[in-house]
Amino acid sequence: MLALLASTFSGYAQIALEATPPSFKENDLSFSIESYRFEPFDYARISAEDEADEKQGNYPKIGRFLPAHLTLNDGVWHEFDNGDRLWQFKLESEGAKALSVQFESFSLPAGSQLFIYADDKSHVIGAFSDHNNAVNGIF
Repeated sequence: MLALLASTFSGYAQIALEATPPSFKENDLSFSIESYRFEPFDYARISAEDEADEKQGNYPKIGRFLPAHLTLNDGVWHEFDNGDRLWQFKLESEGAKALSVQFESFSLPAGSQLFIYADDKSHVIGAFSDHNNAVNGIF
């Protein structure tokens, strides 16, 4: 039964290629990166919501959905001498323990890669590529 359950979830995995973000290799990237700063959490409200959920027999939430309607026009583009282009954007959420990103209109062109990483480069996920494109556009 356990093997059956494990095989069921494998279809939802986000497969990433083994690669290093190009921005880690380039020493001349001295431009500033645009940021989107989420409003600070109201922890008193969140605690009250969780307490109400628990009283109704529900588990407390492990996260909150914070919509940010961003496009490739947000952020900074950098073009290299060889014609490659790099887009960078920074998400900030004061006091957050972690951030998770969901794309509602995800379509990477062939040959492109997406990396998501911590500001201090301590945690990197990706490279994601056109192989991660889904029919419904959600990633």
